[in-house]
Amino acid sequence: MDEKPSRTTSAGVPAWLKRWAGMHSLGPPPAYALYVWPFVGSFCSLAVLQAVFGHSWYFIVRGSPALVTSYGASVVLCFDKIESPFAQPPALVGGHFVSGLIGVIISKILYGSSTLEDGAYPEYTWVAASFATAFAILAMQLTRTTHPPAGATALLPILDRTTNKLSWYFLPILLLSSTLVLAIALLINNIQRRYPSFWFDPSRPTAPKKPAPAEMSRPAAEMPPQSSPKDAPQPSDVPDDLEAGLPRNGTVFKG
Repeated sequence: MDEKPSRTTSAGVPAWLKRWAGMHSLGPPPAYALYVWPFVGSFCSLAVLQAVFGHSWYFIVRGSPALVTSYGASVVLCFDKIESPFAQPPALVGGHFVSGLIGVIISKILYGSSTLEDGAYPEYTWVAASFATAFAILAMQLTRTTHPPAGATALLPILDRTTNKLSWYFLPILLLSSTLVLAIALLINNIQRRYPSFWFDPSRPTAPKKPAPAEMSRPAAEMPPQSSPKDAPQPSDVPDDLEAGLPRNGTVFKG
């Protein structure tokens, strides 16, 4: 009796999920796909974010912004530069969350229980905003989640009144926003392309390896044999008749 084909890959990922998780190989996409799918993907992701946060009563009553503006830059990476390490899932999700966390912490240190609406310490806002992005960059480097648009996410709890009023509730909004963008990216980018390039590997690009010299890359069987000192001719190897005709003082006479 023939066995049924396995429905899972060797790594345990279901076969039907393999395509939409970027675990497939496709030929080079047609030229139009490089323009059509970034347009469609960016439009759909931003529209979904605004539909969820701008028209859902759950988020409206909590004062959530209709769109965290830094995601406008994220969709450029996630739908156009999909092979960039900055566009991969760890960078998208982790970068925004880490930067948002840094921004909220610094806003709490600066404003305490007050908000921007209360006009608390406006003279120190420029220092706090500068520290927020600087610390966010450092945190993303240490966690290997560098995502350039997230540098703006760290500024929002300090400079934006709506975000500052959200306080810690800003963090789950970031997680949900990143998850929605990632889900749409997996659907759109895997129609004729492949995304992501990796899931859990560090987003920091590795240095290219230097090509080995041609001589070093040759198989050992093709390498020319190297002479050893014992293969060099010894004085005893010189024929007796030639040795007898040589002058003993090393001078060579011409006939």
